[in-house]
Amino acid sequence: MLSTYYETAKRVLVDLECQLDKPFISRLQRAKANLIWQDPAYQRQAHHMPHVDSFESGAESFIYYVNTTDAPTKFFNQSGDVVHTQESVAGCGVLFDSQTYHAGSSPTDTPYRVVLNFVFSPRRCK
Repeated sequence: MLSTYYETAKRVLVDLECQLDKPFISRLQRAKANLIWQDPAYQRQAHHMPHVDSFESGAESFIYYVNTTDAPTKFFNQSGDVVHTQESVAGCGVLFDSQTYHAGSSPTDTPYRVVLNFVFSPRRCK
């Protein structure tokens, strides 16, 4: 039985391929959904543990925001400094190199944060 989110995830990937005119579905390595509940005690400027999605050179990640929340994704440079903050806006997403350190955060004003996270293997020449 397919997840009820299958059609949503498939639509996101088809739209991504159409908008950027490059293959993603055939390169899909991993897909997961993250649900983070509200934590009123969470410090608004805080973030979860920075991590990379893959150490494979050329791999790409895409985070799709299912709902609008006050819990952004933060991106870091090699020194650990925040270099970009991506707000969580429903229907939007961010594509980035999978070796980029990034971290989600917990919502304080909205009940939950839901994102779909996709990791794509590098494009290979034929």
